[in-house]
Amino acid sequence: MDRIKVLVVEDDSDWTAKLMKWLVQENDIQVVGRATTREQAVQLAKTIHIHIILMDINLSVNKLDSIYATLEIAKACPAKMIMLTSCIDEELIERAFIVGAAHFISKSKYKQLPQIIREVHYETTPVEIIMRKYRILKKEEQLNILTPAEKEVYELVEQGYTRSQIEQKLSKTRNTVKNQIKNILKKLGGSTLKEAIANIEMRCLFTPDILNKKRNSDKVNL
Repeated sequence: MDRIKVLVVEDDSDWTAKLMKWLVQENDIQVVGRATTREQAVQLAKTIHIHIILMDINLSVNKLDSIYATLEIAKACPAKMIMLTSCIDEELIERAFIVGAAHFISKSKYKQLPQIIREVHYETTPVEIIMRKYRILKKEEQLNILTPAEKEVYELVEQGYTRSQIEQKLSKTRNTVKNQIKNILKKLGGSTLKEAIANIEMRCLFTPDILNKKRNSDKVNL
C-alpha cells in the first residue's frame, strides 16, 4: 500500500514532536520532511515528493509567511495544504483558503489529523471547489480592464511564452506585441509582466487595507 507522504511546516518544536509521535502510529501515513520557515517549506516542496502539507497558519514572526508559503507551494507542486491553527484567526483562514488550502484544523484536535489527512488526500473538498471558482472569478474581474487582444497576450505570458513566441503564435509584429504589453503594464501595474501577474495574485488575496498594512510592515523591516 502506498503511504501518504506528509511535510510538516511548524516552528514550535515541542508541538511538532507531539504531532510526529501521533502520526508515526499510522501505517498509511509517512512524514517525509519538516520545515520551520517559509523558505524551507518552499524548498522542500520543490525537491521531495509530497502529498499533504501540514502548515502552521501563524508561522514565524511575519503573520503572512504561511500564506505566502502556501501560494508559492501551490505553484510549485500539487500537494494539498492543511492549515494548523492554535487560535481562530478568520482573516488568515480566509486568505489561506483563497491561496489554495484544502482544510484547516485546531492544533488542540490533532488526534483527528490522520483521518483529515486521508480525506483531503483521496477526495476533493467542497472548500477546494469553492475557492478555485473564487480565484477564477477574481482574476477574470481584474482582467476585464484589458482588451481581448491584450488578455490573449497576458494569458500566453502567464503560460510561459516569450515575447518572440507570442509574436509567432499570434502572427503579430514585434511593435504590436510591444505596445500591447505596454498597455497591460499601464492597466495592471508593474514594470514587467511578471510583476503584473504578481499584482493580480496580490489583489486576489488581500483587500487594499491589508495591502497597506503589509507595505508599512515591509518598510519597517527594511
